[in-house]
Amino acid sequence: MKSTDDKLDLLISKLQVQTPKADNPMELTDDILKQIGQRPVKRPPVLLFTIRMISTIAASLLLLFFLKEQSIEAAYPQNKHLYVVIVKSQPQLSQQSRVKGYLNHIRNNSMKNERLKSLLNQ
Repeated sequence: MKSTDDKLDLLISKLQVQTPKADNPMELTDDILKQIGQRPVKRPPVLLFTIRMISTIAASLLLLFFLKEQSIEAAYPQNKHLYVVIVKSQPQLSQQSRVKGYLNHIRNNSMKNERLKSLLNQ
């Protein structure tokens, strides 16, 4: 093991002492610089860039929708169900009044259920 380490140390020291010899160092430098300048510039694929842009926009929109949803829930924490009635045409106005009546019925029942729960908890 020691002999192998000694041989490696000797080889490393010989390599460190040796300097490379070039016949014409200026020509070698010019050739290297020419080869560097001749390398083609690679452009990133347009399809990949487009996919990245679309996915970034989609992720941003989803994040905005999520934040808006959270802000609505934070504003109305006691309302677990939010009923929205959309009137699309005149014949549906009578349906709207029926829906309002039904929502009032649900609201009254929920209040009665809360009273019952409070009585049962006592």
